[in-house]
Formats: sequence, structure tokens, C-alpha cells
Amino acid sequence: MVDRAIATAKSELASIDFRFDETVVPVGFEFYDGEYGSKQIISVPMDSSDEYLMRNDEWSLQVNIRKTDSETGEQIAADAEYEVFEWDTVTQKYIPFGSYNQYSVVRNEDSTYSVANGTDYGTEFDTSRTLYYTQRNEGRFIIVETKAPDGYYGDWTDIEQPGEVSTPLGKRAYYIEITKDNDGSVIWLDNANYNADIATSYGDDRNPLIEKSQFILSLFEQLAGAEGISAKEKSILDRCTYAVYRDYIARGYQGDVPTLKDLYLMLLKQPEPEAHGLALSAELFITGSLNTFAQPTNVNTNARIISYDIRELGEQLMPIGMLVTLDAIFNRVIQNWKRGKTTWVLADEFYLLFRYPYSGDFFYRLWKRIRKYNGLVTGLTQNVEELLHSETARMMLANSEFLVMLNQSSTDRAELAKLLHISDTQLGYITNVAAGCGLIRCAGNIVPFENSFPRNTQLYKLMTTKPGEAIRAM
Repeated sequence: MVDRAIATAKSELASIDFRFDETVVPVGFEFYDGEYGSKQIISVPMDSSDEYLMRNDEWSLQVNIRKTDSETGEQIAADAEYEVFEWDTVTQKYIPFGSYNQYSVVRNEDSTYSVANGTDYGTEFDTSRTLYYTQRNEGRFIIVETKAPDGYYGDWTDIEQPGEVSTPLGKRAYYIEITKDNDGSVIWLDNANYNADIATSYGDDRNPLIEKSQFILSLFEQLAGAEGISAKEKSILDRCTYAVYRDYIARGYQGDVPTLKDLYLMLLKQPEPEAHGLALSAELFITGSLNTFAQPTNVNTNARIISYDIRELGEQLMPIGMLVTLDAIFNRVIQNWKRGKTTWVLADEFYLLFRYPYSGDFFYRLWKRIRKYNGLVTGLTQNVEELLHSETARMMLANSEFLVMLNQSSTDRAELAKLLHISDTQLGYITNVAAGCGLIRCAGNIVPFENSFPRNTQLYKLMTTKPGEAIRAM
């Protein structure tokens, strides 16, 4: 009886069934319902140590290119040549074809082009025309046209802003990113879709004209003040923005970049009286004495470090200057992101940005979005009281991951305590304390710190901003 029970138990325990349900998939993948998919029942023999496969469905897409004549609109029959650069997290750069990167561009029988995948994944699926997201490439690719079709111009390098030597962005290129939204789709590109060149990559992968039109609308709303601009005026501005950029785009983004002066002249050409009113409202800042931002830039905006000093702009020019500066910063962040680089943005006395609604809203959007594009933004201010007058700024502070608070006035302490839920005991660490002492708020946790810096060092003499000490250090 006992022997039989033991034998029965051994028989039943010889193999145990386990049910696996994957609840969270890695970024870049989806649940897979096929064999070895996200829901499995696995039989595990006794005394075994086998490995069991579980598959996920990678994000993927197909990319095709159609070359057309910019004047006739006809498809170009002659050959163009392309190279695909794949992002590599190991080397932190885009790498050309070879070794890990097995993507290339092939010509189809109908004179279109497709990105071809030379990697053998050993599956039953046809992967020959599909780009795949991997944890190594993060779904990021740049397709460079290295040779134009016979009879057409090639090498679209912008002489004034050529990009960096030995990078694909020295030429016109397509930037491709595989995301959850475009997973499984087929993308068709043509001459107008170039978006990775430094001179043309305006905005975050959306139509650059849409991004530029939205910026122009914000600019004119700032000029209009409390009255704002009407729906009809918005339509006129959108139409004129497109007209100003149409020829520039048709030239392959070559030649002089349009300025606010071109937009001003285009507004004057419109038949509607509202268009003339818009031109008149902007005249002071475009053809008048405050036309600083209506000129082509004389600064190398491709420099590794750029400092925007808006202190001397004056009260009239300050709101527009802030918008233009923030727009330029965000565009640089996007460009660096497409090149696989991180951007650090430091905004000193950033309370000034919240004096004006449009620059405050723009900065808040930048604050929320920048991490998505490998950007890190830090705001610094000694004027906490004025900063807290803005509801937008309060919301930004409340949602920030990392805050450092030094000695605060009594009114500022009270406001910060309500906003950040600081206890009375913790407030003692920002009340009448020495320099270098305060509170750090990180991920919802608040801890006191002391970071006194030795004054008898060369670094202290270089960094001090106290007027008396700075004079003695000279």
C-alpha cells in the first residue's frame, strides 16, 4: 500500500506543469501570442535544469523611398545611392553598414528604393525588407543619400552649417525612429521628407512647417498682447509661413534661410486688411528700431557651448527674445538627440521666463518634454517669491524630480512647505542656515544636507559670486 502510494507520488511529481503569463514587456516589444509566446504552460521534468524560450514581438517597420524631380514631379529613373546608419548603444554613435549593422538600401524594379535587412534571424518570417527595434539600436536609424541620380545635384552638405566631420549629418538625410505608434507600418519617403540635416531638422520629427507655424503664431500672440489674434489672422499667418518657406524647401533647403523680414513682406502682399494689420503690429520688431531678431544670425549656433544672455534686451524686446531663445534651444536639443547626444540646458534666474505667459508656457513644455530627447534642464533662481506667483511655475516645481533648496525667507518657506509638503522640522534646515546647507527633494523624499566649500582654495575664488570676495580674488 505504502509502496504503491510512493510510486504514484513519484509518477505525479516526475513532471510539473507551470503556467507563465508575461505581464510587462520590455520597451520596444509587444506581447506575442504564437509558439513560445507571452502565455505558456511549461512541463518541467524532475531533476532538470533546462532553459525555456519566451518570445516577444519586436517593434518594426518598412521604409521605402521614391525619388522625384522637384520641378516636374515625375519619378526619377536614374540610380541614387544610399547608406543606412544604425544607432549603437555600445559605442554611442551611428555606425555604417558592416558587422552589427546589416541594413542597406536596394533599388526595386519600379525604380523605388527599399531598406533591406541582411541579418539572418533564423525565423520563418520574411525579414528581408523590415527594420527592427533592438535594445542595442533603440529603433534609431539615419538613411543618407550618398549619391544623387545622374543628371541631378548631389552632396547636399550645407556649406554654412555642415554638421560634424565624419558623421552622416554632414549630408541631407532621413531620420527614422521605430516607436510603438508606427510599429508594423510602411513608410514612404520622398525628396520633401529629408529631416536629419542640421539646417533642416526643425522640431521633433513632425512636419517642420507645422512646428514653425506654431512658433510664429505664439510670437504674434505675444505681440498682440491681451487682445490676442483672431482665427482669421491665424489662418493668414499659417498661409504666409508656408509661402515664405515654400521656395526654400523646393531648393532643397539651400540658400538663405527665411527671416521675419520675409514674413513681413509676405504679409504686405496679402489682400486681406488683417494681414496688413499683422504686419503693422510687428513692424517695430522687424523693420523698426527693435529688429534684433529679424536678422540672420551672426553666431555659430553649432558651437559645443552656447550662452544666451538676454539681460540687456530691455522690457519691450524681452518677451520676444525669450520666445526666440527658447525655440532655438529646443531645436538644438532635437538636433543633438537625432545625433545621439545629450544636451544640458542651464537657465539662470529662470523666474524671469514666467513674467510673460507665452515664454512661461514654452519653458514649461520644454521642461516636461526635454527628457524624451536626451535633454537635461536645470533652473536656478534666488527670487523664489516671484517664481511662486506663477501657477505654471508652481506646477513645474511640484512635478520636478530633483530640487535643491538653500536658505529661504519666511514667506518663501511657507509657500514651499505648502507646495512640497515640507514638515516644520525639515523647514529648520532652510531657516537662517549657513551657505551650502539646505534640503534636497528627490523622487518625493526630502533630506537635509551640508556642503560647505573650503574658502581657502583656488576653486572657491573662481566660483564665488559674492561681490566683495570676487573683487579680492582679482
